Amino acid sequence: MKGKLHTQSEVESGILELLGIKDMETAAHCVRVGVYTEMLAEVLYIAGYENHALKRQSPEELGAAALLHDVGKLAVRKKLLKRPGCLTPKERKELQQHTVRGEDILRKLEKHDRTLRFEMARELAVFHHERWDGEGYPRGIAGTQIPLGARIVAVADVLDALLSDRCYRRSLSFSRAVQMICQQAGAQFDPGICEIFRECRECFSPHRAGQYGGEFPNKEKWKDCVYGNSKTIKRSTDYRV
Repeated sequence: MKGKLHTQSEVESGILELLGIKDMETAAHCVRVGVYTEMLAEVLYIAGYENHALKRQSPEELGAAALLHDVGKLAVRKKLLKRPGCLTPKERKELQQHTVRGEDILRKLEKHDRTLRFEMARELAVFHHERWDGEGYPRGIAGTQIPLGARIVAVADVLDALLSDRCYRRSLSFSRAVQMICQQAGAQFDPGICEIFRECRECFSPHRAGQYGGEFPNKEKWKDCVYGNSKTIKRSTDYRV
């Protein structure tokens, strides 16, 4: 798809096509989250944040795996995905099952392809709605019990959701979206990731992306922007590594 930073395998492209048939916005959201994930992982890598984990899963690999974070929505009724009003508690519980359904789907794929990408994709699918404070789902794990990749995708997922029109609300401004994410530091999100995201937030701005011609920036030009602003990013001594 146009604008991606990472590469897609035939399997990932096929799954996204299936998601698009069911709900085009969900498929487009997955692509954008994949891009934001790679961008944020690159910034964290520059900052030296938990580099022992990022060495195992490169920003590009993590972005590609994040394409499938919502694959479990293939098993969710379309009317729940497009519901304009509030969900009932029963409907919300059903929607939340997309995390474990995604894990099941990707575990089956993993049996036929033992690459690290599908292992990462499975982790992201099941854990991207966990919260730093332990109040998330489906397992209710907290802090660094949540894999680093899932903590990164959690921020990328909400950033795109806030910047996008949804059937139940209009999109928010970039500044408001950043503010809402940073307000959840230490509650919904990893506080260290939020702080680095805040410091380098302009690199994620849709207006900056638009300067490069397209919804998302050219990979090399975006990296020039990030590395050009790398002096503003606190080094690993300031963060848990």
